[in-house]
Amino acid sequence: MRVLPILAAILTTAAVPVAGASATTPGTQVLGAPELQPADPDLAIAPSGAQVIAFTGRSDSGFAVLARSRARAGGPWSPSVRVSPVARTRPAGPAVAIDPRGAAVVMWRTPDEPVRSAVRRSAGAEWTRLSVADGPAGFESPAVALTEGTATAAWVDGRGSARHARRAVLDVAAGAWRVSAPLAVDGATALSVGGDGTVAAVWAGPDAGGPGVDATADATPGPVGASRHAPAAAGWEAPVKLTDAGSNPSADVADDGSTIAGWKDVVGTPVNRAALRPAGSAGWSPPEDIGGGLFGPSVAVNGRGEALVAWLGPNDGGPAPFDVFARRRRGDAWEATVRLDAVDAGGSNALVDLDDLGNGFVAVLDPEGPGSATVRDFVWTRPAPAPADAGGLAVGGDGER
Repeated sequence: MRVLPILAAILTTAAVPVAGASATTPGTQVLGAPELQPADPDLAIAPSGAQVIAFTGRSDSGFAVLARSRARAGGPWSPSVRVSPVARTRPAGPAVAIDPRGAAVVMWRTPDEPVRSAVRRSAGAEWTRLSVADGPAGFESPAVALTEGTATAAWVDGRGSARHARRAVLDVAAGAWRVSAPLAVDGATALSVGGDGTVAAVWAGPDAGGPGVDATADATPGPVGASRHAPAAAGWEAPVKLTDAGSNPSADVADDGSTIAGWKDVVGTPVNRAALRPAGSAGWSPPEDIGGGLFGPSVAVNGRGEALVAWLGPNDGGPAPFDVFARRRRGDAWEATVRLDAVDAGGSNALVDLDDLGNGFVAVLDPEGPGSATVRDFVWTRPAPAPADAGGLAVGGDGER
């Protein structure tokens, strides 16, 4: 899920006034005051509308992971709860998930310490800290899902050529994580965890740009690889090479295990490409050209077999340097590319999501200079084929994607 962290970022930065605007945007609530120095938010929403947000911030004389929750959309938020120990350095992550019963899990890593988690077994219950795994330093692309009392987590650790995708599973009632054998990955890696526990890894390397970071002139795009770990499987599948040279990997797994991989292909003329793997399928579909862009694609898939891809490309003669583009797949065919808006978004990727009702969402943070930014978001609703501009939401402070 990639739209939700942007929404959480709005909530944690909306306390700083935007020139010519009120201190808080109507309809938002400040979850992390500026003195907390909140950062790295992640937000999880249950089908009932119950929500948990986790972010890092100041606590006592150091930094910690903080969490807040509410029982329904639009309802009051609980006070902040510190779910991690206080550390001298800011923890990496966090990633958060919630299930329909209100159980929740938060995962993070403090430098030079193991990967850790905090678990809430039901709505309103106390948070319990659990160690997830030791291992090499590093904590990139963390992702977690929680369904029917089972949490599945994934992250990347290691450095350089010794990088690995990790997977761990928690039976919430038992209170102990089980860690799978690692998967060697080469380069920037995108991870996603589906509601059924399927984990997908897509990587491009070495030295290729990750999501939101375009490969520079000094970077060397490499083969794009992909692998999955099914919930009942003994280990990761044998990696599959999707192309000989690419960068900017992206991945998404639907709740039924359907998977999409996206990347910027640089074999010949650079073009964004995507490959699909329906639930129950033994292999990936042939990669398909989606459209050109300066920055690699963000991808989403749902359990209906639909997909949505968004990216930033050059604006030809317009007032802003970039355009936001999107393309949707229904059935067996991709619809025409849609230009959504012109933005000054620099290196900020578009973030996308696609629910099982077929509603699609695209959001991008559009910086407007020091002190302000606007999140532009667009929504496809069934059965209308064209996206509707849901309006820009101004946020105070220098926005972070």
